[in-house]
Amino acid sequence: MGSKFTFNIRKFYRETLALSAVLKKFNTMTCAILISTLLLPLFRISLNHNTMRYTLPVLAVLTLAACSKEEDPKSKTAVPSTYSFERNGESTVSFNGQIQRQAMLGELSNAVKAGTEGTINYQDLVDMYENANNPFSDAELNASGKSLSTKTSASATHVFDQGTSINFFKTILQAAADASAAGSQASDGVAGVISNGDGSRKYLVAENGLEYAQILQKGMMGAVFMDQMVNNYLTPLKLNVDNDASAVESYTAMEHHWDEAYGYFSIVQDYNVDPSVSQSRGYWGGYLLELEESFNLASDVYLAFRTGRQAIVEKNYSVRDAQADIIAEKMEMACYIKALSYLNKGAARLNTGEAAVGFHALSEGVGFIYSLRFIASESVTAAQSDAWIATLTDGSGFWSGDIQTRIESVKTSMGNTLGLSEDIVNGTY
Repeated sequence: MGSKFTFNIRKFYRETLALSAVLKKFNTMTCAILISTLLLPLFRISLNHNTMRYTLPVLAVLTLAACSKEEDPKSKTAVPSTYSFERNGESTVSFNGQIQRQAMLGELSNAVKAGTEGTINYQDLVDMYENANNPFSDAELNASGKSLSTKTSASATHVFDQGTSINFFKTILQAAADASAAGSQASDGVAGVISNGDGSRKYLVAENGLEYAQILQKGMMGAVFMDQMVNNYLTPLKLNVDNDASAVESYTAMEHHWDEAYGYFSIVQDYNVDPSVSQSRGYWGGYLLELEESFNLASDVYLAFRTGRQAIVEKNYSVRDAQADIIAEKMEMACYIKALSYLNKGAARLNTGEAAVGFHALSEGVGFIYSLRFIASESVTAAQSDAWIATLTDGSGFWSGDIQTRIESVKTSMGNTLGLSEDIVNGTY
């Protein structure tokens, strides 16, 4: 793949903004040249003929955007109560592609789970991942032209690892298909179906106890949904674009990009932060709601999305950028809190002899640990994420006699890496 590409779009843009405040007395082009000269050595960018194709255009856009004069922001942004925005009586909100991809993951996850009842076909699963050969029960998804595979690890931050990520998920699909065909009862070293005492819960797991459906689902929540949200649509590369409402019939490019980020958070515009209200909220929208009582994450993210979108309407870009940062921070919190929470839930189940449900919870935790490589701050590298997963799953994995020790080791390392409190490290939320 060539030299490792370590460029962080969000970090570079924030640094350019800081310098541009001093250098804007020069003209735009001079400002951009000075910023590039001063900042590029700090970002450890190794350029070859492959990375230059992506890096240089990105740098040009970011430096020029930061040095361009911005309209004076208004003192206050009015925030609507729901994610609903209109112009001339018509809605300007559109994120149907994101709704479709969330539905695709739902069908793919269910197809893998069906491996507990019979054989599932690898090619059928790959077709769903790639949206090939009309694989979905929903004809609208088949005709959408959208897929999960094309958006896997597809942000500028992670695109150089896209092949590795896609292969990771295809390997899971192959292993799940093979395990379903074998029709075995799961045991240490044997992939198959594991059930709870009364048989009401069944899970298709690998030789080490890892549940295929959960590592797939939670992993794609990071590799597709979160990566697109915080590393693509909420970055300057996507936000510093056309926002002239007089030149379009429906929505501006900037408005639409913000909407697309929102669509990876929730599939509804009237997102309800009351857990007692039944509502299909989407993947991340549902998991953030589980953290609402303890951390207000659902409220904070929903408010930030509404505030940022209204700021775009008002051309208040400093407020917009602040909301993008809030969303990225809260999404990171949700990811590591859920990862640790599921590790703790799984450990508790194993202590009471509930292996099936314990493995299920641990697998969800592993999926969120995988997704930590896609947080915007890049506080967790792919190598660190892989190391935590290996600690939990190598050898006998969840079946091993020292699994509780392994869980505690990973929790401690995560807490130290991310600077977390004991309440979060040891909590169940």
